[in-house]
Parts: sequence; structure tokens; C-alpha cells
Amino acid sequence: MDAPAIDRFDSSVGEAPPQRTTGELEVGFRRRDGATVVERLYQSGAARARLPREDTRGLRDVTLINLAGGLTGGDVFFQRLGWAAGTAAGATTQAAEKIYRAAAGDVRIRTELAVGAGAWAEWLPQETILFEGAALDRRLRVDVAGDGRLLAVEPVVFGRLAMGERVRYARLTDRLDVRVDGRRVWLDVNRLVPPVDALLDRPALGDGARAVATVLYVGSDAAARLGELRAIVDAAPVTAAVSRLDAVVVARLVDPAPAALRRALIEVLERARATLGAWPPQLPRAWHI
Repeated sequence: MDAPAIDRFDSSVGEAPPQRTTGELEVGFRRRDGATVVERLYQSGAARARLPREDTRGLRDVTLINLAGGLTGGDVFFQRLGWAAGTAAGATTQAAEKIYRAAAGDVRIRTELAVGAGAWAEWLPQETILFEGAALDRRLRVDVAGDGRLLAVEPVVFGRLAMGERVRYARLTDRLDVRVDGRRVWLDVNRLVPPVDALLDRPALGDGARAVATVLYVGSDAAARLGELRAIVDAAPVTAAVSRLDAVVVARLVDPAPAALRRALIEVLERARATLGAWPPQLPRAWHI
């Protein structure tokens, strides 16, 4: 069985204005001769993928690259990754994605992940950094089939704190849509509008956080894994909580210091990878640079 088909309800992001950055990327993994290989690779505009050498077990970790070095209002990126049945592979980014001040319009990023039966998929991008004046509309659609499994993370940093920047006037719309065997099991939509810093200071929202992350595990064994994953997250030296709904375990981590959250994420993700049987348990090298 191949990776589940996605009806692409939101993959059309329209025509970008002239002289704007656009990117489109599609990566397809397939099982061949007992190993996971990249069978399809399509890239256009500023979107690129680097394919490291296969390791001794055939695992492929694709590194996604934005040649523009950052995005601003009107820029459009679409990326789709598909894991055929029985494959095991992951994707990360070369560096943090920077969302610059927008003169007009939103940055639009659409990501679709299709995970086939018995596949192990990882979506592990590094931080998205919102600059003062940024405007981002980001949507992540996940489709998992049968006993396929996915470990994913989406970290967001508000401002360049080392430079004293506070993000007040910015917009963020973040949509996470998870489906298992075609049935929606998780829909999470967050929207922040000015004054962002004041909203993040509210105890019920961020309690002073300037870095937040969602860690997601999707699998038919989610209920059985909840205790192990909760113990891993509870041990992290940041404010965090874990919940489960159906086949999804969701962890939220927040901290006033982006560097502290990053260190906690590395610890949480590597311990989770080891617990869930990913090999090797260490995160891709880009996370440690």
C-alpha cells in the first residue's frame, strides 16, 4: 500500500505577486530491496532538498533548504512529503526559517505529509523565527494510514531576543490538521495578532514565553505510549504538558528563552526517538550545529 492520498484541499496557494519568493518541493520515499530510498524528488523556485548518504540501515534523512534565506509578505512555499508503506525516513531543515517584516500580505507555507501503512516518518524542522512586523499563515496537513507512525515538531520563536527585539506587531495563523485512515483526529488552529508580546505575557497563553513548540506523535499505539512520552516531557527543564486524543499524543513546551527551549527539545526528541524505536536516536546533524 502506498502513502495515503491527500485530496490537496489547501495545496493551491494562488499566484504570488511579481518578484516574490516562491518554492515548491515534493519528496517521495519508497521501499526498495529492503531499504528506504528517495523515489521522487521535485523542486522549484527557492525550495531545495539535500539527500545525505544512506546509512547502514537504509534510512534517509532529507534536509530542506530555502535558498532565499528567509521569507516576507507575499512569499509562498508548498511542500509535500510522502512515505510509502514500510518506509522509514525523516526530514529536517538546514537552519531556522526567518519570517521578516512584511510590507504587505502574509507569508504562506503549506506542508502536507502522507504516511503509508507500517511507515515511520519524522517531520523535524528547526525553529521558525518571527521578526517584528512579520505575517505568517502556515498550515500543516498530516495523513497517516493504518499502523503508520509519525513524530513531528513545530517550534516558533518570537523575535531576536539576543538583539533586544520584542515582537508586538506581527500576525501568526497556524493550522495543524491530522487524519488517520482518512478520519480527522486532531485539528488545532492558533491565531496571534497585535499586541503579540502582551498576549504571550498572559498566564493562560504564554506566561511570558518567547519560544513555543508542539511535539506530535501519531500512531495506533498512542494510548500505550502516553505514559512513556509524558515522563520524557515532564523531565524537560521548561514549562510543558502532554495530552492524548485518539491516535495522537500532543506535547506543548514553552519558555521565555529560545535557547533553553531548543536544548529541551533536543533532549525530548532524542529520548522520544529512542523510546519509539527510531534509529539512530540522535537528531539530524543540523540540529547540533
